[in-house]
Amino acid sequence: PEIQIFEQPKQRRMRFRYKCEGRSAGSIPGENSSDNNRTYPSLQILNYCGKGKVRVYLVTKNEPYRPHPHDLVGKDCKDGFYEAEFGPDRRVIAFQNLGIQCVRRREVKDAILQRINRGINPFSVPAFLDDNYYNTLMVGAAEITEEYDLNVVRLCIQVFLQDETGQYTRPLRPIVTNPIYDNRAPNTAELRI
Repeated sequence: PEIQIFEQPKQRRMRFRYKCEGRSAGSIPGENSSDNNRTYPSLQILNYCGKGKVRVYLVTKNEPYRPHPHDLVGKDCKDGFYEAEFGPDRRVIAFQNLGIQCVRRREVKDAILQRINRGINPFSVPAFLDDNYYNTLMVGAAEITEEYDLNVVRLCIQVFLQDETGQYTRPLRPIVTNPIYDNRAPNTAELRI
């Protein structure tokens, strides 16, 4: 079995929202979305018919894909990521209510520490597991927090299949989507003439 992206997220026209804005972060549109026909990022699992669990995280734009400090928010989201179970009847899984909630530069350290403490590292990036990385974050981390581009993220999709006991212990290789750019950032916004 493997994960295939059925529809990529739209790379532009998404505005990342701050928590203090107090409003919904909106929904990430699919690349085929239009004003008349809303679509959403979606996936399908090939060569598998059964139950599973899907998790979606935000990761950095460039490899190695590290957990991003921004949060996914919306239905079925907690602790900054999305998680939901699916049954054998769902051939395509769409993510309709996912928004991106951004952190301020001064909050990056705490957000990354939270990811480390919760074991959120879908690609097992070695630097992220290193005690030196953690200790550097603890003492100041200016050089580490500057590594994060807060204007762009990717969705990382990880699927766990059921084992014989009914537990979701069989992970499939995680995949990432195209980058999603914050429409508010001057260097990433869609040019309109």
